[in-house]
Amino acid sequence: GMIKTETSRTRAGIRCWITLSCLLSVFVATLRADAQTRPEVDVLLVLGIDCSYSVDASEFGLQTAGIARALVSAPVLQAIADGPLGRVAVSVVQWSSSASQITIVPWTVISNTGDATSVARRIIETPRLTADGATSSKAFIDHGIQLIAASPFRGYRAVIDVASDGTNNNGGKVDLARDRALQLGITVNGLAILHEIPWLLHYFRNHIAGGAGSFVITANSYNDFAEAMSRKLEREIRNLGIS
Repeated sequence: GMIKTETSRTRAGIRCWITLSCLLSVFVATLRADAQTRPEVDVLLVLGIDCSYSVDASEFGLQTAGIARALVSAPVLQAIADGPLGRVAVSVVQWSSSASQITIVPWTVISNTGDATSVARRIIETPRLTADGATSSKAFIDHGIQLIAASPFRGYRAVIDVASDGTNNNGGKVDLARDRALQLGITVNGLAILHEIPWLLHYFRNHIAGGAGSFVITANSYNDFAEAMSRKLEREIRNLGIS
């Protein structure tokens, strides 16, 4: 009886192993199919709204209005239309300290004025949800990396946009997050708002921006933010780095 039991145990073990192997290969095939069936876009773009201590209510308003206006501006819509696929996907995040990043617009495709207008409206209508806190551009870049990894779309390119009026002062070195993004083939671009720190452009160039076609542009104040953001988005979507 002992041998019979051993044999049936072995058979059960083999059956179990075959079932597991089958399940695993189905899972892998599903992942592969998923990668192939995820709709493609020209660019995956993570946009951030700086909500740290240094940003008051009116500056928050100028940022949200600025991003909204840039998305519906003629040059940006034309840049999207001129892309190989004619569509991009954006995700928008409010961020402050390493404890506070809130995605206010999950991945959404923009291929025309209607799409852009609805994303713009969501950005403007969402109140400030993050806790007031320090400036962790590092945590924002890390959050952007996670968003891109989990995106339901595949982008020919992926870009994380850091717009801020301050240096990273919380949550560890921002260079580490930037380097991680670059290893994954993600470009990090910067928009430095110079109203408090005149040398911020150099800081962004040295510690934040990187990757294929990366660049930093400046806005002298929050009043120039919308125009700078429009120029920035157009260049990102057209993939025109700034030398």
